[in-house]
Amino acid sequence: MVVSKNILVLDASTNSYQVDDVPSGSVGPIDVSTHYHLNVLKSYSKDVYDSDNALIFGCGPFAGSKIGGVYRATFFARSPVWKGLFSSNMGGAGIALYGSGFDFFMLKGRAKSPTIISVSSVDGVDKVEFLSISEKKLFSIFSGYKGVKGTYALERFAFDSFKKNFKTPSRFVPVRSMAVGPGAAVTDYSGILSTFINKDGEFEVGREDWAGRGGFGSLMFQAYNVVAVVIGGNADKRVFSLDLKDISVVNKLFEDKMSVKVGKAMMDATSKYRYVDKVKSGGTFGVNFSSLGASMLSYNWSSVGFSETKRKKIYADLISSRYLAQFNERVIKTKSWKTCGEICPAMCKKIDGIHKIDYEPYEANGPNCGIFDLKSVEGLVRLCDENGFDAIHMGSVISFVIEAKSIGLLTDAEIKGKVSSLSKVMKNPTDDSNAKVGAEVIDLIISGQGIGKVLRLGLRAGSKELDVMFASRIKDVSFNDIAVYVGNGNDGEIVPNQYWVPGFFIPLPIQGKFLTYYGSDFLIPKQLGIKSAERFIEEFQTDNLGICRFHRGWSEKMKDTLLKAAVGTSAFDVKSVIQDIIKYNKKAGALPSVPESLRVKEMLHHYIKAMSVKFPENKDILKLLTVFEKDLDAGVSLYFNSSKSGISKVFGI
Repeated sequence: MVVSKNILVLDASTNSYQVDDVPSGSVGPIDVSTHYHLNVLKSYSKDVYDSDNALIFGCGPFAGSKIGGVYRATFFARSPVWKGLFSSNMGGAGIALYGSGFDFFMLKGRAKSPTIISVSSVDGVDKVEFLSISEKKLFSIFSGYKGVKGTYALERFAFDSFKKNFKTPSRFVPVRSMAVGPGAAVTDYSGILSTFINKDGEFEVGREDWAGRGGFGSLMFQAYNVVAVVIGGNADKRVFSLDLKDISVVNKLFEDKMSVKVGKAMMDATSKYRYVDKVKSGGTFGVNFSSLGASMLSYNWSSVGFSETKRKKIYADLISSRYLAQFNERVIKTKSWKTCGEICPAMCKKIDGIHKIDYEPYEANGPNCGIFDLKSVEGLVRLCDENGFDAIHMGSVISFVIEAKSIGLLTDAEIKGKVSSLSKVMKNPTDDSNAKVGAEVIDLIISGQGIGKVLRLGLRAGSKELDVMFASRIKDVSFNDIAVYVGNGNDGEIVPNQYWVPGFFIPLPIQGKFLTYYGSDFLIPKQLGIKSAERFIEEFQTDNLGICRFHRGWSEKMKDTLLKAAVGTSAFDVKSVIQDIIKYNKKAGALPSVPESLRVKEMLHHYIKAMSVKFPENKDILKLLTVFEKDLDAGVSLYFNSSKSGISKVFGI
């Protein structure tokens, strides 16, 4: 039995909707969206903020089953910041999307005024409603509603506006309110927030999720003038080829393939995100900071040029005994752990008061900004979140500004307040000067005052514009030299994941996520390209199937078996989807570009030097290092193109 699927098309320009069938054989949000963008909407030929650049989202084929970790919502469209097709994910939101009775959703068309959309299905009663509000009202909500601001205020207002649609006599059905923030109106790097809502209709503080990467909050606001979507219900319409709603059927599939029941498979796969006894910590923050040691990044990635002795001292004095210790004391010791809403043993939401703490945003806005005090970083990340920014991207913008100020490229006329150097922070780890500078950067971007208007452009275009504006100040180092980004096409960019490994800088169709090999061991560039492309295929399928990547320990082994049980066939050609994405990106002029920034070039150079010390007899490393030492640009180009040849071999392009 082949299971058919539908898509709810929401047209904000006419406050109308229709339900269409998706092509036969469609599996998840990514392959569905790729089909529409490449073959139907042809959005590659239009401006990235054209309302035909439809945002398509939904959950995977296992939603509705008795399997945990499969209710991740995936959003897919042409990214305003990356400029090519991009995926972004939101944990647990698939429960509410599934309950609405629809497989996928499409946002398109531009509303005349800011609009909130509600989609509900409760006890067989289906409703789709549109609410228009004035821009003045919207920014009034952003300034404060029910004691919170920005995105947090808007998601609550949106839910309150439609909460009657999601209420049964005894409880609220599964529902998620997904909202943008003020940053979505003025930048390309704003995300979408959604906080878990319990059966009493209460927002549970800290249990929040973001479709943060890729700028899809910016797309919602600037392309469609849609500022929030509230979706939920108790519909249970999906029919599987095998009855995956029966736990005994699910357990039998797992036992036949993995010799354990589904619960045990989930427990084993998610231990890192719960608690690891070896390091006495847990979650991405606890385990990553416990493991990184001297390879940890600080000071706008300039630490890649520090001596190993210096990096080890930073880690020992400011991370291990301070930043990480604060987290362990406040979060791990108190067991302040929750889930995204799924029945899942990972308990990956590590919460300190109102703050959800993850590695990436707390590295980008923490050590990478020269801030090593948890409370100070919490305040800065909260400002990023309230304003709707991708906190990883914003952290890199802030660290860029801090370095520019510290080396004299910017002065008090552009950025008020002093920045703290490493030597100052070593003497006084509680110094929050850099956090205050970060808050000012956010304020300037939102207001558009001074260099804030330029920083709205992002790191790539913004740094180049600053090079022109302040050309007389540039001597040995320019603004673009210290900007850390992965380039795509002529003007696309993404801030890389916060790890000192080359896998996040090679020419894959999508970067800024974990669709690559990010091990710290040395591989020759072509082999790294091959291995990264192979990882891309695995992680990409996880995205498309709506499975949380924290469950990849079992999902990559079970996916074909479960897909056949769900839809009747496991014959899904993921390579053809990847090839279509590359075809689309080529039409859009959004293929990966050779690194431009000196800091990124130096990152690769220093990585290879570190590998030459670690493996002094490795001739491949020494040969590559010789090229880099002779001509940095030639070395970077060789690395880029060699890895590209490996990627092309795997993808068959």
